[in-house]
Amino acid sequence: MVTDRFIQICPSRTGSSTIKKIIYAMAADGRIEMIDRVAHTSYKTNVIRYTQYCHAKGYVVVIPPVVCSIRNPWAWYVSKWWFGLERSPDLGFASTFAGHLDDVRGGRGAESWNFGTWTNAWNHVGGDHADYVRRYEDYADEAVRVWSLVMPDLVDKTEWYGRIEKLGKFECGLGNTGKQHRPYQEYYTPETRRWVAEWDAAQIERWGYSFD
Repeated sequence: MVTDRFIQICPSRTGSSTIKKIIYAMAADGRIEMIDRVAHTSYKTNVIRYTQYCHAKGYVVVIPPVVCSIRNPWAWYVSKWWFGLERSPDLGFASTFAGHLDDVRGGRGAESWNFGTWTNAWNHVGGDHADYVRRYEDYADEAVRVWSLVMPDLVDKTEWYGRIEKLGKFECGLGNTGKQHRPYQEYYTPETRRWVAEWDAAQIERWGYSFD
């Protein structure tokens, strides 16, 4: 997503859709200008789009703040699998979570980013370019914290908390993939838990995540 105030680059399944709806409302009432509504595009793509906008307007190109989001990798794989299984059956997600991780381990990420690691997803969107990083956990507090820093003159904290609660994300940081699913830890075996620890070791250490 690209606006006149920020660029958002978020891996899928990190709660960006809820934020997107709030931003759309801000654009609709004229508080910000929406340049490109597309989600999950890379930093490079979004910078090109913003640069084109500046050239068309005759503005000097000054890249606005870049926002990205993160999520506990162990929780992310479960959410990614469930979402793909339920919403995108044509993509060929395995019928079991263990099967999905086998696909990731076997290199299906080269076929589609839907089957890549968390680290690949982060690198795909260019997460290291982010000026601000929002954690999926503690969703409402993190969203209000980050966006208050990005747009201090536009973010009404009461409004944002209310919108997030209305959109059903207020409790999404509890570690579940969704209300109908079990806690993510229950999907893992000791072996598959170790796979994730190996695949995403640098990211886990960087952001201080743990299996529990």
